[in-house]
Amino acid sequence: MAAASDVTFTMVTNAAALAAVTDGPDGLLAGIAPGNFYIDMSTVSPDVSRALAAKVREKGADMVDGPVSGSVITLQQGKLSGSCAFCAFHLGVSKSTRDSIAIRNPAS
Repeated sequence: MAAASDVTFTMVTNAAALAAVTDGPDGLLAGIAPGNFYIDMSTVSPDVSRALAAKVREKGADMVDGPVSGSVITLQQGKLSGSCAFCAFHLGVSKSTRDSIAIRNPAS
């Protein structure tokens, strides 16, 4: 999947599930290329995210941790909340890509 995209997202429930989609010969890390951008929205510990980010950067790509918060009910209602810390470097990611993952509070 990463080999065919400039920007890749993942959102899984735990560290084992994240490893299942990122590791191995068919995993994200095998296909990510220099200059690619990866946003992980999974429910994993900061240590797991930092370790994965280091592996992504070894490939010449960059990663942002953008976890979501909520429950099955809020998911079904389309009301998950999330945070994603883009730095100035990440602003090069298209506005349409950034906006596609978030609905901004009109009051903010």
